[in-house]
Amino acid sequence: MNFISAATRLAGGTGAAQLIGLAAMPVLTRLYSPADFELLASYTSIAVTMGAIAALRYDIAIPIPRSASHAAALANVGFVAATFVMVMGGAITLIYWLNGWPKEGTGEILKACCLALVAAGFLGHANILQGHLLRGKRFGLIAFVKSSQMGVCVVAQFTAATIGQEKYGLMVGHVLMLLYSVLLMWLLVGKELSRFYSSSRRLALLVAHRYRKFPFYSVPESFANTAAIELPIFLIAIMAVGSEAGFAMLAMRVLSAPVALVGRSISQVYLAYAPDWARKGEIYGRTIDLIGKLAAIALVFLLIVSLLSEWLFVVVFGDDWLRAGQIAVYFAPWISAQLMVSPVSMALHILDCQRAAMVLQVFGFVLRVFGTLLAGYFISDWVVEIYALTGVIFYLVYLVVVVAALRRAQVYFSDLNLIS
Repeated sequence: MNFISAATRLAGGTGAAQLIGLAAMPVLTRLYSPADFELLASYTSIAVTMGAIAALRYDIAIPIPRSASHAAALANVGFVAATFVMVMGGAITLIYWLNGWPKEGTGEILKACCLALVAAGFLGHANILQGHLLRGKRFGLIAFVKSSQMGVCVVAQFTAATIGQEKYGLMVGHVLMLLYSVLLMWLLVGKELSRFYSSSRRLALLVAHRYRKFPFYSVPESFANTAAIELPIFLIAIMAVGSEAGFAMLAMRVLSAPVALVGRSISQVYLAYAPDWARKGEIYGRTIDLIGKLAAIALVFLLIVSLLSEWLFVVVFGDDWLRAGQIAVYFAPWISAQLMVSPVSMALHILDCQRAAMVLQVFGFVLRVFGTLLAGYFISDWVVEIYALTGVIFYLVYLVVVVAALRRAQVYFSDLNLIS
């Protein structure tokens, strides 16, 4: 299967999932209030941030080794780490359950955070399993999991609202979606995955040490990257007046649909193919060509959102969500810049530039989190706009760094050709 057909297959599964989610949103925004979405935003900011690093980032290393036994050893270590995060979340929840939750307000956010830690453990397991499927280029199975899990999420959220559990329904739906995806992937490839536990403890430790740059550099990088996007929403929920975080959450969810459809699908296929391109000295040309195509898509996306978002949000989600449409206009340039660089950002890891990737993401974390924090204190009426502006700045800098790393690799490969 070539790159285009693989990306198309993954995009089909991702597109089906996004279509299900978007089709449900007009109903969900009428069943749940902006305050419910604000609580979901607090939960999501923790779950996604911790879930990205729950497996110590060994999930993205699984497709890289040539040896299947080494890949299995990496999966072993990742499963243990993700299980620890899940157990920790469950233990904290149990402690508060036995001793009593704080009063209304703080207690609701704390419950969301505890549930988010459990969800982060599930997400870590799902990432490990998906890494195995990517290694085998099983894109059809990944597409099936993506499309079906969103259906589980939507059904659970509808059911919770129907039985009067609106406050926690959105979050529980997300947790059940993650649990379903883990169980489904185990059922689909259970026999293959049994060898993940056949590697010795010694081999697991040796391979984990060989790929130690992933937990040492990629964990801080991934945490900074995810936290730079998610934690400002948590801060907005705390500092902003009204349900601003809920509006921002909906705007991000809608705008992320095309990014997930195109960006994530291409990113996963890129991770599967780019190591071979790097070995052949072709990674610079192929990646630059891909960035150009992504830029064209991003430009069309930016124009559509800028012209139509306010009107569309009112028509689709109701008059109460006009502010979300306005926020979408501010977010569009940032999401467009992200669409250009995120699908090829794994080039830094493939080219052994994990340290540069970590420094870059720490810069983004400082810029976006502290920028939002300062805006919340001094110009709280503009906190969402400042958050969007920091996103544009960061992803443009990110693009420059990735292109520079690719160019440096191209010079290296050219020198090798001259020597040979």
